[in-house]
Amino acid sequence: MKKPFLIAVLACMMFSSCEKIVGDLDFLQHDLAVQGVINPTLGVPVAHGSISVYDLLQMVQVTAAKVEIGDDGIITITYDTAQKFRVNLDESKGRRYRAGAKSDSVEYVHISRNSIQGSVNIDIFDNIDSSLNGASIEVDNLYVSIGSSVKADANTDALQLMELYHVDVYYDSLYLIAIGKDNSTDTIKLPNVVPIDSLIQGQYIQLFDKTDISHVINKRPKQIMYGVRMNIAFEAEFFATGISESQFVSDSIGVHAVDIDADVKVEFPFSSYIKDLSYKTDLQFAPNIDLKELTIDSSMIILDCNNGLPLTLGLSAKLIDSLGNELCELVDQSPAILAGAPVIKDGTGHFVSNGKANSKITIPVTADIFKKLQKTKGIRLDATLNTTSTGNTANKNVAIRSTDMLDINVTAKAKPLYNLNIDLTGNNNNNGNNNGNGQKGGKR
Repeated sequence: MKKPFLIAVLACMMFSSCEKIVGDLDFLQHDLAVQGVINPTLGVPVAHGSISVYDLLQMVQVTAAKVEIGDDGIITITYDTAQKFRVNLDESKGRRYRAGAKSDSVEYVHISRNSIQGSVNIDIFDNIDSSLNGASIEVDNLYVSIGSSVKADANTDALQLMELYHVDVYYDSLYLIAIGKDNSTDTIKLPNVVPIDSLIQGQYIQLFDKTDISHVINKRPKQIMYGVRMNIAFEAEFFATGISESQFVSDSIGVHAVDIDADVKVEFPFSSYIKDLSYKTDLQFAPNIDLKELTIDSSMIILDCNNGLPLTLGLSAKLIDSLGNELCELVDQSPAILAGAPVIKDGTGHFVSNGKANSKITIPVTADIFKKLQKTKGIRLDATLNTTSTGNTANKNVAIRSTDMLDINVTAKAKPLYNLNIDLTGNNNNNGNNNGNGQKGGKR
């Protein structure tokens, strides 16, 4: 309590009660205090911060992805994984296959075939509404790259014997399968043959090199599966009846097994067109203070947003309890619209943000909401995304760069209830409180 305010209060008491003071001084024998409730209105800058798409991805817990920056500054979400395979020719059962003419002099070959399969999970679409509901996504590219290190576990003379018997090793039957959120599939087959020239010494082979599967984006892929077949081929004249291919390769040539290390990379550059895409997630609510110690009458937090992202967001937020039950709306005038930045075409032909758009979001903290906050264990965030219009129907995609930021200024406008009980006689009747500065009320 400031001294001028205390003096004013005392003056008012004296002028309004001067007759009683002159005629009767008995009240001075009792404790004297100023009591009541004050309800000031405050508008206080609280914080300023900036957030990028990387930060947003961390908020919605896209944990399996890495965020990379391309040479053009465009943000790319990348998933990669490595998987090991071992083709054990000692234990495999060989079968004979006709594979067509190998050369003019040799009509047929016999081959041993072993299929290799793997997958990589995509979680960026996990919280996106599985039904389209009129929403659509278009992307410039969605790349898949798969490489394979292959090396034989073989005897020292295996290479010489393979050359002697004209043994060929190659990959074929390459395919990719994109599995959508609704479990629908889209298969891409590549019929080309990839030779393995250095099986004994070891070799790295690029099976898929940034193969574009952007047409599957509206399936909201949750998994990319891949497969390839390794073939060991040799001329038919070297086979005795009843000898299997695997026995021939393992026993006669000395190739016992083949070790394969596959690496898979899925790249999703943020150059997209998004319309009415719904995104839902629950965020943990764990305040650092005990909310029960505070009393709030009518307050609000105002977010003054300057959006440099070419994304318009419609935001709704609900408080939820430990069971996931919704307690109340958190954002005033839900959904609050956060306008996207205007765009302009850059020198590379991409539409990119050009300046920032200003929006304000109000978060009320009424007494009712504040009571519910004490039961809150999470915040249910529901966002609708739309990319800024380019004005070009032939090119609606906009790119998000690492330099694109959302600036937020936070202002608190509060009306906290405060029970006033200031002791004027030095007995410190303010509920045992010394007003936070070590001085009793009478001393102030």
